[in-house]
Amino acid sequence: MRFYISGLCLILLLALASPASAQSKDRVVAVVNGEVITLKQLDKRVDTILKTPQARGMSRDTARSKVLDALIDQELINQAAKAKGVFVTDSDISMALESIKKENNLTDAQFRASLAQGGTDEAAFREDLRVELLRNRVMGAQVMSKIVVTDSEVVSYLRGEGPDLGAAAGGTGDTRPLRMIAIPANPKNKAESMAQARKIIKEIEDGLDFAAAAKKYSKGPGRDKGGDAGDGATVANLPPEMQAALATKKSGQPIDPADAGNAIVIFAPFGDPPVKAQPAASGGKGKKKKGKAEPGEFTEEAMESARRQLERYKMQQRYVKWVEDLKRNAIIRVNL
Repeated sequence: MRFYISGLCLILLLALASPASAQSKDRVVAVVNGEVITLKQLDKRVDTILKTPQARGMSRDTARSKVLDALIDQELINQAAKAKGVFVTDSDISMALESIKKENNLTDAQFRASLAQGGTDEAAFREDLRVELLRNRVMGAQVMSKIVVTDSEVVSYLRGEGPDLGAAAGGTGDTRPLRMIAIPANPKNKAESMAQARKIIKEIEDGLDFAAAAKKYSKGPGRDKGGDAGDGATVANLPPEMQAALATKKSGQPIDPADAGNAIVIFAPFGDPPVKAQPAASGGKGKKKKGKAEPGEFTEEAMESARRQLERYKMQQRYVKWVEDLKRNAIIRVNL
């Protein structure tokens, strides 16, 4: 549950306050086992995605292709949920909605205003929430269960003998959670808002703890949790240039503020990435016992961080395979 809600709050916060684009003439762009996906559905999602920092520099055609793939996956998951008897009730949606408001310290009025700024309404938001909760339940039952990372795998990874998570993620592979400080942007004077953000960064550089700064200044997700944006938001989710900027930062060290339209956002990683040791030399006294850490070889923090990264890697691999299996057994026609 928390994975989805936190990620969704981040997207909600970062959505731009620009007017919704004109609706496209509707037509069918894909058929998945007899269920249709329309151009209006596709373009509505594309309009939202293109407003986020993650899509910076992305062309509309590229966004359409990526979003259509995601909608096809979503429809396959919906169908799998129906076949398994998995469902989401109105009560489930209401509880998740209240959790979002509470986690982000939003009143009902503030929540509706945030939706309006993102070009949507509560009815549409509830429907998106229903779909995502349904997906999480199916993934939990079919994909995420029985994920086990052994101590041997953790040690091997830290010694540089495990999977290349950077290549798997298609970026730096930095799966550290994000912390964030979001301040409302003055639409009439963005320079003033940027200057305020840089003053906050200066305070942090001068010794103010990032968590304290988040509680003092942020109006975004995880304000009372040190700016913790949630398990769904990691460094690897950001654009490549932001990933590169964060790669050398230690826990709580911020990068330059980002303009997210209706908010100025300061990002920082949480937790230092484990430092990989070189593979053990063969033979001699330097040889390390396979699958077992030497006393003092790695800290508990490094072991736990590596374990979480490997868990996410395994979850993603299992999810991808599961969806691929669904696609192989589906009849899909695309007309984009």
